[in-house]
Amino acid sequence: EHTGGDTPIAYFTGAADSNERQLQDYLPALSTISFIQVAHEDHTVLNLLKYGRSGEVRFDTTASPIAAYLYEALGAEGIEHYVREAKKVCAGMRTAQEFLDRLPSSLVAALARAASEIASGRRERLLEIAEKYSTTGPRTKKRKHAA
Repeated sequence: EHTGGDTPIAYFTGAADSNERQLQDYLPALSTISFIQVAHEDHTVLNLLKYGRSGEVRFDTTASPIAAYLYEALGAEGIEHYVREAKKVCAGMRTAQEFLDRLPSSLVAALARAASEIASGRRERLLEIAEKYSTTGPRTKKRKHAA
C-alpha cells in the first residue's frame, strides 16, 4: 500500500525467466542481519527451497530462493507464525503496516532495500520503508515470535 498499491509480484522480485538480476541477488547474507536465527530444522525443506526438485514440473518453479532465505532466517516455527499473521491481514483483522511491525525489523529493511533495486518506480518509497525498519532499535535483535 505504502509504495503505490497492487502490482504483479515480479515487479518487486524481477522476472524469473530473464537474465536480469532478481531480488535475491540484492539480499544481504543472513549472517549480517542481527535478528538471525538460522534454524536448519529441516534440511530437506531448505534444500528443496534452495535448489528445487530433481525433476521438472509444470505447475511450479524449481527453486524458491526468497522462500529459502525466509525459511533459513525464521525457521519453520517462524514461517508458520508469520503465515498466521498474514492471514489476519487478509481477513481484515490487521493492517499491512501492523503485519510489517510484527516482523523482525532488520528483515523488513533488508527485503525493502533489495526490492528498491528491482522496482525502480517505487525505489524512493521502498527506501523509506528500509530506513524506518533499519532504525527501530531493539526489534532488530533476535527475538521470539510474539502471538
